[in-house]
Amino acid sequence: QRLYREVLAANPDHVDALHWLGVIEGQHGDLRTALALLLRAVELNPRDPVVYDDLGTAQRELNLRAQALQSFERALALKPDYAKAFSDRGVVLLEMRRLEEALASLEQALALNPNDVDTLLRSCRVLRALGDADAAIGRCLHALALEESDRTRGAFAELLKGIRFSSDDLHLGPYLIRAMTEAWG
Repeated sequence: QRLYREVLAANPDHVDALHWLGVIEGQHGDLRTALALLLRAVELNPRDPVVYDDLGTAQRELNLRAQALQSFERALALKPDYAKAFSDRGVVLLEMRRLEEALASLEQALALNPNDVDTLLRSCRVLRALGDADAAIGRCLHALALEESDRTRGAFAELLKGIRFSSDDLHLGPYLIRAMTEAWG
């Protein structure tokens, strides 16, 4: 953080310093500063999809969802195979309750990077919101198989809390017991 500030003191238009200081400020919770830095970085370098994606993340965290969506879409226009931008776009669409579009965006991210745990967990949330318990559980189990952590176990537990099982779902019992046994030993 200090190094980027020193670079910016010497050259206020240093795009990389603006970008990465913006990311750091966002991670530390100073979202307004992050937004200002990232907007300036985009202004100076409008051809960098990573800066647009990070700008979209700051905008989303500030609940500027329409602007965030535009930033993610700009990142994808510049780099059509940018899996992270598809995934981040899926999150903002989920927050906007545009569930089918959110799922499509997350599916595009997974087509590019099928083992991205963040995207798998995000798709679990969307699938649950769409009422597709089987697919949501499958995605969470895939994420658990890739990364057994408190984060993935917590996502799986949260998913199960949010699903209302009926007698039609009895076929899931052995599947869930096996999955939980494998996940938690």
